[in-house]
Parts: sequence; C-alpha cells; structure tokens
Amino acid sequence: MTERLFFALWPSDDLRQQLDQLTQEIAQMICGKVVDANNLHITLAFLGNVSGFTKNCMLQVADGLQEKSFQLNLNELGYWIKPRILYLGTQKVPNELLTLVKNLTTALTACGYQPEKPTYQLHATLMRKVLPIKELPMIKPLIWTANHFYLVRSEMHQAGVHYEVVNQWYLG
Repeated sequence: MTERLFFALWPSDDLRQQLDQLTQEIAQMICGKVVDANNLHITLAFLGNVSGFTKNCMLQVADGLQEKSFQLNLNELGYWIKPRILYLGTQKVPNELLTLVKNLTTALTACGYQPEKPTYQLHATLMRKVLPIKELPMIKPLIWTANHFYLVRSEMHQAGVHYEVVNQWYLG
C-alpha cells in the first residue's frame, strides 16, 4: 500500500484565515476554482506515491535535519498559464528556505527521491482552473513565519482532495 505524500510549510490558523480572505477577495475579480482554506500550504518537496518502507526512510531523513526558522514576505501574485494556477509568492525567497529545500531534497535521495523540477519555485496555490488573466491585482503583503515543516498526506475523496498532516519538525 502506498500513500501520496509531500513535505510542506503549513500556515498557522491565523495566517490560514488571512490567506483565505485574500483568496476570496481575488475570486471576486478573477474566474477560477478557489483552493479550500484547509489545503493552503507551500510545498517543499512533492514525493508522490510512497511505500511504507520509503516513508519510514523519509521520516528518518527529516528527523536528522536541523534547519533555521525564517519569515516569508508573501507580496506578489503569479499566474502559470499552462496549469492555469494563480499563486501567492515572494519577490525574495529567504536563504533559510532555499537551504531547507536543498538539504531536504539532497537527503531524500538516499530514499530514492528525485525532484520533479530542477529548481525550486516557492508558491502557495490560491486558485486552480483560472481563466486567462490580463493583469494581476496588487495585494497587501502577508508575513508567514515558518517555525516548522511538515509531512502531509494527500487523499482524493468524492468532494475533492484532502490534506492531512502526518508529522512535523521544528525549525530552530
């Protein structure tokens, strides 16, 4: 049996509310499918379908990481035409985040992990199936303090996708 897993930054309840409010405001100007507030996150490494043996390996890898906490200044919207995704990002990705992603993905190779893309693209998906956009609205920046990173399970249900936190690690 396998589980569909990914490592992510998971917002606090307060930040999740702010992200959802921003998304609802944008949805009044842009046509697309709003991501459920409970599913808002920033992916660090998408693992895909993972066996129990591989999952245990990945848990041990994450246990061994000692990375620093950091803040993200989420200050710009972006739009990817081909997947039709509207996302929230930043003009400057903190070095601590880049180090976390690099060290995590490098360590995960011992478990058979191979990154999907050669370069990391920080983003929090806000809307999917977005119709073409001529101009993105300006937004008020949101501050995301990352004190933990998480292993998350993705499950498909009739009502849509559901994410469940499996484990978390402290960022010192």
